[in-house]
Amino acid sequence: MMKRLSYLMVFIAIILISAISYSFHVSTPLYEDTLTPSQISTMAIAPAEEALTFARANLNGEATVLLVKKYENNQLTGINVNQAIANTLSNPNSHPNTDPIEIFNQLGYAALQQLLANNNDGHSITVALSELIVPINTQLDNIGVGGNYVEHVEESGLTQKSVFVFPKKVQPTLFNSSINGQIHGRLDYEVELGLVPLNDISMNDAPPKYFGFILCNDFTDRLTLVKDINQSLPMGTTGFALAKSQPNFLPVGNLFVIPKNHKTFLEKVEMKLYVNERLRQHETAANMRIKSIDILELIFNNKDLSFNSGDQSLNLLTNNKISKGTIILSGTPAGVIFRIANVLNPMVYLQEGDKVTIQANYLGAVVNEIL
Repeated sequence: MMKRLSYLMVFIAIILISAISYSFHVSTPLYEDTLTPSQISTMAIAPAEEALTFARANLNGEATVLLVKKYENNQLTGINVNQAIANTLSNPNSHPNTDPIEIFNQLGYAALQQLLANNNDGHSITVALSELIVPINTQLDNIGVGGNYVEHVEESGLTQKSVFVFPKKVQPTLFNSSINGQIHGRLDYEVELGLVPLNDISMNDAPPKYFGFILCNDFTDRLTLVKDINQSLPMGTTGFALAKSQPNFLPVGNLFVIPKNHKTFLEKVEMKLYVNERLRQHETAANMRIKSIDILELIFNNKDLSFNSGDQSLNLLTNNKISKGTIILSGTPAGVIFRIANVLNPMVYLQEGDKVTIQANYLGAVVNEIL
């Protein structure tokens, strides 16, 4: 009897060791490339004929909007928009507008492009990256898109192959904010391109001419997602909202970009994500299965679904519209930590002391330390 028990214990140990070894194997990064400091200290800014680039800095306790010209040596140089347009206000004593979306809607692309072309040094300032704040006015109700890159669908083992949506109900935070990984069972990252409507959009509205773009890290508690998901219900309606809407689970980039042509600009966006300087995700937005206008259609087609988040039932939209300033996370490419084979191994997920760095051409960077 004891001999049989010993054999059983050995067999169980072999199975456990094999399972743990395999979970580490499937969690190996897809790439060998590493990050160098210069890749995020100096970054290219889109030419003004292609896109306008905004940032906001906290100067003397007030938010100040910059129309960015340079991003070099951990500093931004740009036009102080609030100062530059002060003389055009009908009431010079009125409080300056500090939301780039509102400023763009007020002045338009051509006027802001001309402001850059004038290169008025009297309104040009340089600020350290450490002085930057979230570049636009944001809100709690944001929207996620899942399954929008084929390779990520395959690596995650999703049974539903269609693109889907879910609410991400969390206030965006600074590009350099920290994440508490100790309270989450399986903390995972996702580099995503955020699409931002510049006006409220209703179902029967004409497609918008302009979108804003912002870089995002869609953090996820994978254990919560797996425990709460019910794959017999429409994908996205269970698990996702709760697992992705924890505090600080949406740090956003330090730049906000409004392209002249969002379709052609989107095709050029190349995203990279590193963990401890090792490349984990690398993809171009051109490979998304559905893009800007089709994403809006998908959202409206699913507006009547009920999304579970713990004991709550959430709607995707408020008043059947996508509100101005909503961040629509357009999906993540392959290279996340999660696999079906590693969900029981917490050691492969983000740990205390890890640093997650995201960069994208023309969109700045997001750097988050795990506490």
